[in-house]
Amino acid sequence: MFHLLWILLIIANLIIQLTYFRNPSPTLYLAKRITTPAMLWGGAAVIFMTTGRFALLECSILLAMGLGEIGIEGSQVVEARTEAPEAKTPWTVTAAGVLFLMVNVTLGVVLLVDSFSIIGIILGPAAVILMVLLLRHTYVIPDTVRFQVTVYAVGLAVLAAGAVSALVSGLDSLGIAGLVLTVSDSLVLWRMGAGWDKADPKGYRRLFAFLVVILLLYYGYIGVLIDRAAPFLP
Repeated sequence: MFHLLWILLIIANLIIQLTYFRNPSPTLYLAKRITTPAMLWGGAAVIFMTTGRFALLECSILLAMGLGEIGIEGSQVVEARTEAPEAKTPWTVTAAGVLFLMVNVTLGVVLLVDSFSIIGIILGPAAVILMVLLLRHTYVIPDTVRFQVTVYAVGLAVLAAGAVSALVSGLDSLGIAGLVLTVSDSLVLWRMGAGWDKADPKGYRRLFAFLVVILLLYYGYIGVLIDRAAPFLP
């Protein structure tokens, strides 16, 4: 029953996210701000209510990411550009960025400890560095957004090192979660730096496509974490 309720919450969040993208409104924005952290905290609740225990790694990650979603909502990280970026990054966005940085570093380190690989340590961060360099070469990134990109990239590099190491050594459920999150966060990083204009038809299509893929990957990542501690099927 708890798993089913979480799936219904995911479906509701997907509908709200896509509807808000096409037709923004204060009501949908509030619904997005409520359901996005709720699906992460709800995942932790599913684990606790199903197993009767607090799975330290999975629950801590889900709770931290839910808190981070509150601070990052409405920022350049998740919103399509409709006006010039703010001259100064809000403290809530900075705090959220630190939380996501900690989550990525924690998950990356755990994966490295479980599946240490020189290939992963080299290829993972190298891929992130190459992506950031390509992003900066392709787009003009404002200073405030550039700082966000840099912070995000640091955590992503550690996560990518762990995910690639797990891929090389043989994926388990945590490795799959790390790999899915690495792909999702890479798309978020690119969208953040690209700063596509939603008012432009080409920018609109790109943003919508990225939104759909990122959301599906994000839901899958949360689902894998839940299933690791409290399997969906008996």
